[in-house]
Amino acid sequence: MASAHGGAMEYRIRPCAASDCPQLLGMIRALAEFEEMPEQVAIGVPELMAGGFSGTPLYRCLVAEGPAPAGGPASTWRTCTSPPHTAVGTPASG
Repeated sequence: MASAHGGAMEYRIRPCAASDCPQLLGMIRALAEFEEMPEQVAIGVPELMAGGFSGTPLYRCLVAEGPAPAGGPASTWRTCTSPPHTAVGTPASG
């Protein structure tokens, strides 16, 4: 995959794990803040875990991990899909 500077970047895309749910909730909250609707977030990590990692998941999620920029931590991006919509993720913290 190409970077913004024309060089090649390597990314690893993997299925989301239950341990990613705290970061997913952070992404959901950040989007709600951006949309000026933080009070609309009525779920927590337990609901995300149950909804995504039960026998019949309600959503699917991928995690894309990229190389660290010079002097910085590796970047991880998360995206969630719930047909027919796709929400593009943000860099994960930590």
